[in-house]
Amino acid sequence: AAMEMGAVFAGADGAERGSIRAAGLEAGRAFQITDDILDIEGEQETLGKTPGKDVEEGKLTLPAVIGIEASRERARAHTEAAVAGYRGVLKIDPRNAQAWFHLATLFLDEGDVPQAEATFREALKANPDMGAAYNSLGAIAYARGQADEAERLIRKGLELEPEVRTGRFN
Repeated sequence: AAMEMGAVFAGADGAERGSIRAAGLEAGRAFQITDDILDIEGEQETLGKTPGKDVEEGKLTLPAVIGIEASRERARAHTEAAVAGYRGVLKIDPRNAQAWFHLATLFLDEGDVPQAEATFREALKANPDMGAAYNSLGAIAYARGQADEAERLIRKGLELEPEVRTGRFN
């Protein structure tokens, strides 16, 4: 719905809105399946939350039904569909910073850090005030051992979006 609302405000027609909505749904499915896999395989230190809660609460998840490997394949397929969809969105509106940002996070999730970094920079070209993109670039710089650059980028991100300090990232 969030992606489709952006399309409405950008003046996209019905077919374009449908494509954008589909890309968002695919990304959401990929995220949920990956989250379910991590709940089974992940470690608390990495996840930032207690793994195993889905099993403990008796939740029926895709990995519980079809297994981890088949779920990974499904997540990969949804990710590929989302990437194709976001690329379609960017053909319609190359200034859509949210589409660039979501595409970058998908690249990052797939482990393609150079492509993610370039795509976060495209998001900033489209919206230079997108604090989340600065924060993501800061995290990449930090992972590369570039502490000064990481601090600069994260400070810029927090300056633009101070609510991140008290938001879900605490």
